[in-house]
Amino acid sequence: MRTSLAGGSYPTAVVTGDFNRDGRLDFIVANGDTSDLWIYLVNGDNAFRLPRIVPLSKGLSPIFLAAADLRGNGTLDLIVAEFDTSTVGLPLGNGDGTFGYEQSLTLPDAPAALVVNDFNNDGKLDIATVMVTTVTPTGYAVPYVATFFGHGGVT
Repeated sequence: MRTSLAGGSYPTAVVTGDFNRDGRLDFIVANGDTSDLWIYLVNGDNAFRLPRIVPLSKGLSPIFLAAADLRGNGTLDLIVAEFDTSTVGLPLGNGDGTFGYEQSLTLPDAPAALVVNDFNNDGKLDIATVMVTTVTPTGYAVPYVATFFGHGGVT
């Protein structure tokens, strides 16, 4: 039988990255029911430690995760699409597998997914998230995208 690891209550997304800068890939699971992140760091023997559970401090119901160095300091930060609060959460990485207090960006509708890239070619990472309108005059849901252009820091 293969080994398995617990993922929390209603796991909705997973992201990998070297969150503690030890040269090994770690992973993080977002849990929609409990609005928390389970951080799994890998040991030197390539086995995963027990998860550290980090509650999201502002957003609710994470449904999508991304990891990127938003500040350009060599440390991975998290980008979390949070459905019930219509926000994008930004827990900033400390470089040791821990994250600082969550900052958030407000959206007009609930996000469904997001992606991070340098969309305007200015050398700084941007965040784009897809949303779906909840009410339209025709009764149809309309998908659209909101973009947050980066400036090399996070406010």
